[in-house]
Amino acid sequence: MSKPGLAILMAAAIGACGPSIRTQARPYVVRSPHRSVVVFPFDWAGGARNGSPQATSSFAAKLAADGFLLVNQAKARTVYDGSALKRGSFNALADAAQFGSALGGKAVLLGSVDDAYDRVERRPPVFGRDARGRRILLEPSQSYRWAGLSLRVKLIDAGTGAVLWASAYSGRLGGVSLSTVADQVTDVLNQELLEAIEQKQF
Repeated sequence: MSKPGLAILMAAAIGACGPSIRTQARPYVVRSPHRSVVVFPFDWAGGARNGSPQATSSFAAKLAADGFLLVNQAKARTVYDGSALKRGSFNALADAAQFGSALGGKAVLLGSVDDAYDRVERRPPVFGRDARGRRILLEPSQSYRWAGLSLRVKLIDAGTGAVLWASAYSGRLGGVSLSTVADQVTDVLNQELLEAIEQKQF
């Protein structure tokens, strides 16, 4: 991919996840033989809400910002939608590797969102009686916003289907949106991936 093309791709990916992601190509990523990565849409195992789109776009943006060369995401989505990968790419290593290699990638990133939710819990007001027996409000009605996401990811070799790296992380926070949790969870896993690449040079 040409440098102008890469710049446009990285800018588009970063823009999808907000201004907090800064481009910082890591030297060990640039040197890695697995720098060219196909990111297939993450699987959704069910739950209160489908958090896979947010997790997929967030991870892809972070990879691009780190200096990975992302294979055309539109093509990856088309292959995913038209193949058996849509029924569980996270566990279909051989098929994912074959499709990833055909798309021109040296590695494939797979993910699975096992639990995701974004909900508001409301507590009713609490009433009591004062010394004269009059009904009074002890605690007003309160609302709590909770969001959470459990994510498993793995990076596989597009040539052999071998797992190069795998990890999992769950984030459950109050007062934030599901997209915020997805970004934070993928950030933790992205940092683990960078450390693994730096140490193993795969």
